[in-house]
Amino acid sequence: MKIGRIDKIRSLRSAALLLGGLLIYFAFAEFSVRLNDHGPVGSNLKFVPDGVLTDEEMASATKFAKDLDSIGDRFQSVKNTIVYRYVPAKTDSFTINSMGFRGEELKKKKKGEFRIGMLGDSRMIGAYLKTEATIPYIVEQRLKELMPERHITVLNLGVEAYDLAREIAFAELFFGRLDVDMFVFLYSVNDLNFSYVAGNFEATPFTDNGRFNALIFRHNNSYIDFLADNFNVADIVKKSFKLDMAQSKLRMGERSLTLDPEHLAFSELFAGRLLGKMTRVADYFNDNNIKTLFFLAPVVEYKKNKSSFESKLAFFYEHENPGYGEFVHRCVESLVRETEKESRPFVFVNQMSLFDDYDDTLYWDCIHYTPTGSRIVALDIAEHLYKFLSDEEAAEKGEKSR
Repeated sequence: MKIGRIDKIRSLRSAALLLGGLLIYFAFAEFSVRLNDHGPVGSNLKFVPDGVLTDEEMASATKFAKDLDSIGDRFQSVKNTIVYRYVPAKTDSFTINSMGFRGEELKKKKKGEFRIGMLGDSRMIGAYLKTEATIPYIVEQRLKELMPERHITVLNLGVEAYDLAREIAFAELFFGRLDVDMFVFLYSVNDLNFSYVAGNFEATPFTDNGRFNALIFRHNNSYIDFLADNFNVADIVKKSFKLDMAQSKLRMGERSLTLDPEHLAFSELFAGRLLGKMTRVADYFNDNNIKTLFFLAPVVEYKKNKSSFESKLAFFYEHENPGYGEFVHRCVESLVRETEKESRPFVFVNQMSLFDDYDDTLYWDCIHYTPTGSRIVALDIAEHLYKFLSDEEAAEKGEKSR
């Protein structure tokens, strides 16, 4: 009996030690994450290190995240299309109107008004940003400064997780109701991600006309599944010792060359796939007297002088997706090269080098821009639009004077 009691005590002690060890391990893991300022990505504000966002920006972003969660299932499909849009909502942080995009209700177009519709993903809608920090808002304000004699309105038509195919489909469905004179398409990150996963991503995320939560994408796209689920605390602790080594290489612009044959083939399809879409929709809108401009927006893999935090983010991408950095560069370089070969029925602007002169953090996660980054992108877009509109005005005056 005594031996049995001793064995039982030993078993309980072993179990207690094991449990204690696990608790210490997870406590250490959490401590390591906070100490090293790297953790789960995919819009998780909890793991954004100090200094990336000001206290005011962080408070605003946190409030935005809570307001976003309060909506619940915030998307609704457009039946028999690849388009989905937001369910109308009004919170302290933002308003989604009855047409399903950010902003107040669309009013009837005024005489002399020049209306620009800006399409894009969560970076366009301004996820976690105040309205005045969003790209469309800044573009509108800057154009008003540059062209005070014109009545210019800019619509924020951004939708989370949109790629160029969905932006185009949205524009084609609603251009009549939007009554726009110009469409500006901002894209890159989702097209690159989806292409990396599927080569030619055209999946429809709906089976009916119902509502769904953003988590639906986890079942349709393994890359987003990876972003949402696979950055576990334990994994980060196991990988963290490699980060400092990776940072020095990433700072020098070095990127992996280990691209497997399948993804190499995907990268070779990228330019043709996008150019075909851009040309087709530009021809269509030109026939409807709507100008089209395409901006290839910056991604973290292209930033020349990465901050410490951005280097870690880029390393995580590369670690989980060997060759992803090389994939991004191959896709972008082929697209730029192809657009320069011949004249196109649209304006194409490559913004990938836009952040080259900045070594501070402009990405607060792997994808989204800080308010500073968003402003840099917006002001560059505004300058290109100003030049385009000025050239159009000069051409029109030249025609009338003949």
